[in-house]
Amino acid sequence: MSSDEPDYEILFNALNNPIRRQIIQLLSQEDYSFTEVLDELEISSSHLTYHLSCLTELVIKNGRYYRLSNKGKTAWGLMENVLTPRKVDVPISQSNGVLVKLLISFLIIVLVSSLSIYTQEYHVSRKIIYQGIQDTLFLISLLFYPIVSLSLFIPRNKPKQ
Repeated sequence: MSSDEPDYEILFNALNNPIRRQIIQLLSQEDYSFTEVLDELEISSSHLTYHLSCLTELVIKNGRYYRLSNKGKTAWGLMENVLTPRKVDVPISQSNGVLVKLLISFLIIVLVSSLSIYTQEYHVSRKIIYQGIQDTLFLISLLFYPIVSLSLFIPRNKPKQ
């Protein structure tokens, strides 16, 4: 294995810790000094020293600045692939079919539940419905009674013979 090929065990061990992931993310943007990394992460210098020692294959120290090695860039690429949300393209015909099936399923559920409620309450509601019809007919007769009674007193034209 060449020095540029990723050693997945090293990558996964490095990515296993959130502080090391933050260090890789920082160094993916630009080179940072030890103090700048400390300021960004707000951890103790001993913790930073420990995490940088765990990243020796992924981070290179050049003078007083740290930067990602090729393996570090590979680690960042893996992180970026995981962190970047992906849009899944579904063909329109498939998505429409799924929506239609969901809508039909929903309507069937509503219909079945409505029928079960209706049959359970049928005996009670039948009396209420009949009483409602009687009340409505009574109100209609009250409205039309004056009209009908007045029409009895209106003289009618007798048909010509």
